Amino acid sequence: PDVGAVIHTHPPYTTAFGASDAQLAMLNYDAVLFRDGLAYFDQTAELIVRPDQGEAVAAALGDKRVLVMRGHGVLVTGHTLPWAVYAALTLERVVRIQTIAASLGELRPMTDE
Repeated sequence: PDVGAVIHTHPPYTTAFGASDAQLAMLNYDAVLFRDGLAYFDQTAELIVRPDQGEAVAAALGDKRVLVMRGHGVLVTGHTLPWAVYAALTLERVVRIQTIAASLGELRPMTDE
């Protein structure tokens, strides 16, 4: 994707999501923003401070919009800073909705249409 900005944050629902084996479900319209899936980084939960760690993070992100850093937080990209912020906030809302839905019963993802 066209990356002009990167957000790194530690939102509670997305961080908890990364500490599980859950997969993102397409439960509502907002989730469609992430229809290409999420990337995952589990080499370390430590602060990324060395160039080799940064290279590993970039490699794990690949062509995805989002990198879930297991045990740490999330990295979200966008073509502009406002777009990256929007995507980060939307991801947290999508994961929160999925968490609520899973507590109520079996998840019912949207169809591909």
